[in-house]
Amino acid sequence: MGRYLDRLRISLRRPKEEIRTNLALYLKGAPVPEPALILIERGKGGVIGTVYIEQSLDGLAFLENDLSWIKKSQSIRLFAQAIRKFHDVGGRHPDLQIKNLLIAFSPKPQAYVIDLDKASLGSPPTVRRRAKELMRLYRSLGKRNALHLIGREGIAIFVSEYCRSLDPQESRNLRKKLWQELHRAWRGVRLHALFYPDGITSVKLPPRRFR
Repeated sequence: MGRYLDRLRISLRRPKEEIRTNLALYLKGAPVPEPALILIERGKGGVIGTVYIEQSLDGLAFLENDLSWIKKSQSIRLFAQAIRKFHDVGGRHPDLQIKNLLIAFSPKPQAYVIDLDKASLGSPPTVRRRAKELMRLYRSLGKRNALHLIGREGIAIFVSEYCRSLDPQESRNLRKKLWQELHRAWRGVRLHALFYPDGITSVKLPPRRFR
């Protein structure tokens, strides 16, 4: 059975709620792993598993590979698409960080949002909530001294792809509102950086010409 499981872990917290959230997001079309099982032993918590995703890596492990810019920019777009879809169906992930993203290129290129024990499902989050979670992701790169792995253009690609919509006006409005919230949240990033072992890198939010 082990080869069919992408994640197998003992949880002393709410295993029922996590698998329920995972399943609800999956049925909504969110880019999350397919839930496989939940086993609960009396007094000993539970075991949660998801269907194994072949040849997949977490976001940080993937970006740390020696990638061509084409491959790297493709992966950044996939991460942005996955998070946008996750948010659009009503997903909220208070622990959104680079290692909680998964990427695979077989049978087709796709990114996934994982580790949903703190996630929830409701109405699509507000722009401010989206910005808060995206800056949580940004901080996770800064904390691991990994912002240089995507650079300024990579950040710009991510934001542009996240804001992409079939309606150009809707896309422009979301980008404008999101950047307003991102710059407000940036102050929090600088504050958090004071507690990082190496501080924050010199990579900043993209200049206006990238937006």
